[in-house]
Amino acid sequence: MYQNDVKLNYMIFNFKLVPLAIFSFWSLDSISSLQPFY
Repeated sequence: MYQNDVKLNYMIFNFKLVPLAIFSFWSLDSISSLQPFY
């Protein structure tokens, strides 16, 4: 029961974290392409 709950929380955490990581990488890539002299 407890282990299943931890697994569920881990899945929810990854589900929230993955779009955030993708968005941060995308924004960093777009910022670096917009500012080539930076």
